[in-house]
Amino acid sequence: MKHELLQAEGNVFRLLFDVDVNVELSAAGKPLAYRITAVHAVIEGDEDSFV
Repeated sequence: MKHELLQAEGNVFRLLFDVDVNVELSAAGKPLAYRITAVHAVIEGDEDSFV
């Protein structure tokens, strides 16, 4: 992810990431932590993507 963010041009907050994620849950079933395992695509979003 860091590599993808550093390579991005323009506003990095407008990027959409298609990723695989592992989520660690507490005993109560609430998320404690997550780990990105693979980045499939980085897409530049437009204004309609963030509504």
